[in-house]
Amino acid sequence: MWMSKRGGIAGEHRGAAGTGRVTIGGMQPAVCTEGEVRRAAVLGPAGYYWSPAAGDRAMVLQAGDLGEEACLAGIVQEPPVKLEPGQAMIGTAGSYILIDENGVSLHGAIQVDGTLTVGGKMVVSGQMRASDEVHLNGAVFINGIFQVDD
Repeated sequence: MWMSKRGGIAGEHRGAAGTGRVTIGGMQPAVCTEGEVRRAAVLGPAGYYWSPAAGDRAMVLQAGDLGEEACLAGIVQEPPVKLEPGQAMIGTAGSYILIDENGVSLHGAIQVDGTLTVGGKMVVSGQMRASDEVHLNGAVFINGIFQVDD
């Protein structure tokens, strides 16, 4: 790991945490606190992967015997919509999944690589387009445009 200032994130203190500005984004980011630390580890819950962007304000954890290892544990949150108490969101400014007591809402373009099975009623408001085979079993009600490209 390369550090531009001796001592890492907060001098020679072990177990320090603070916020810093990401200077190089990606899966091996650089973050600047008191000095710039490069190739910081990016932490997240199991099964969830994220990549910080340059300019993000990130939570930085200092690890290692001398504080020479830096880990990004998250960024200062700025969700694209106001979250009400009890809501959760995964996404970016343009596309996101919103979860609340009413269900799950998907916002943005949705691409399915594989099989999509709907075990209940499917309602489409607007255009629906398919670029391969379409198999329909049961009643189909379409109020708008349905286009199949082959």
